[in-house]
Amino acid sequence: MAIQLPDLGLAKPGADMGRNVETEFYAPKPRSTTLAVWWQSPRRWRAGYDLPIRATLAAGDINDVAFQFRYADGPVRNLPLRPAEPYTYVGEIPGRSLMAGKLLGRLEVRTAQGRYCLPQDSERWSETPKPFVLCEVTKDTLAPELDQASTGGYACKASVVSELALRLRSAGFGEPPCATGCRLPLRAPKDGVYDTVCIRARATEPDTDLFELGLVQRDGKAYGCAVPVWRQWHDTRLPIRELHPLWGTPAGALDVTQLKELSLVFGAWLYGERRQQPHGFEIRRVAPERTPRGWEIDVAPAVAPVELFHVDDRPLTLQGQDEKSMAIVRGSEPGRQAVRVWTRAFGPAPSCIGFRRDVPEEIRPLREVLKACDAIRIVARATQPATRSLELVLLEQDSAPWGTVVPLNTEWREITVKLDQLRFFSHWSHPGNRGSATDRFQPGNVSAVSFCFGAWLFGEHAGEPHGIEVESVSLVAPGQQPKQ
Repeated sequence: MAIQLPDLGLAKPGADMGRNVETEFYAPKPRSTTLAVWWQSPRRWRAGYDLPIRATLAAGDINDVAFQFRYADGPVRNLPLRPAEPYTYVGEIPGRSLMAGKLLGRLEVRTAQGRYCLPQDSERWSETPKPFVLCEVTKDTLAPELDQASTGGYACKASVVSELALRLRSAGFGEPPCATGCRLPLRAPKDGVYDTVCIRARATEPDTDLFELGLVQRDGKAYGCAVPVWRQWHDTRLPIRELHPLWGTPAGALDVTQLKELSLVFGAWLYGERRQQPHGFEIRRVAPERTPRGWEIDVAPAVAPVELFHVDDRPLTLQGQDEKSMAIVRGSEPGRQAVRVWTRAFGPAPSCIGFRRDVPEEIRPLREVLKACDAIRIVARATQPATRSLELVLLEQDSAPWGTVVPLNTEWREITVKLDQLRFFSHWSHPGNRGSATDRFQPGNVSAVSFCFGAWLFGEHAGEPHGIEVESVSLVAPGQQPKQ
């Protein structure tokens, strides 16, 4: 029997127990030894508030279920779960037991057939393989030669710099497929237990936000992806199962024990309209790791601003004129992501582009906290010099719209707007009993965030390229700590 469920991240039984699937939950037959789980707990929470744990679990002859969790390398703690409805088990972690940080959790299921941990392999938290380095720049590393003819007429160079890093730089790139890069020898581990590749790298130029990393096997098969980089040194961790086949390699999985070379490539296809600007990055090391399996929950400090918008797994849909594009890109600092929206030009007013996002479910228990907020904090920037502003609208649960125009420039900034600066958008659809002279935005009732920019904001510059990047929107209470 298959039960249709919303697309919330499921697990489906089979040889790969605990594997994520899309939209179906399969209940196994009675006395089956196969387990299936649908994880329904929040992925983000706040210290000081009871954290609800909920999972839909199917297996034969279940005796008991527990949620086990830990912070970093700390001790494992155990929370027994109770049955709430068919197949569903629930519990709460007391808010006083939560602290800010990344919480890793798993389910321990005991049945008549034995003990199981979900997701698959999460029972191996205590197993840490011996550290291994695939490639590391040392004082003996020789800089490879870059193909000067492949950039479209722009000078390029590879060099080993004093910080013991390999630097690749090009003065720009011509039209796609102009690109350049190099290959370096790798040491392959004998043990295939690793599931993650860690890359320590940084950008040397402001317009460089990506480079392509490829891992090449002895048989010529290659797997890789685009790696985000910031101006600061940062360790980026890529799950090996998410690396894509490169250069005609058939579908399959990387075998780290068969690695031979590291490929580093950057070029016009990565940078779009910024391809003619100087580009460069430095890389220090590439190493395999084994990361503990489990469900991660980011726990924010009790006094942190309440995020209404951030990049997550929910899809975003652009509305507005036909000529528009969107991508998920690096954010203002390592580890953060942003949504980038751009166009080559706006037509005459009212040409515009916009998108909307409902606030995340995890703010539900924070409604009382929201009532005390007196400001909005927006982390955003323009990607084009002609883009000087963005319209931001907060909607309440009854659809009452309150908005303002947020000034932007091409640098990442935290922009604070007091709530009393919001004005009622009477030109939007709204309830008839809202919008009086004494009416005000009620932060405890916020339900959605809307973004829009278009010809009416830019006047005679509307026909130029425009773009924005938005990382987050938060509500802030008086005296709350600034973003770290």
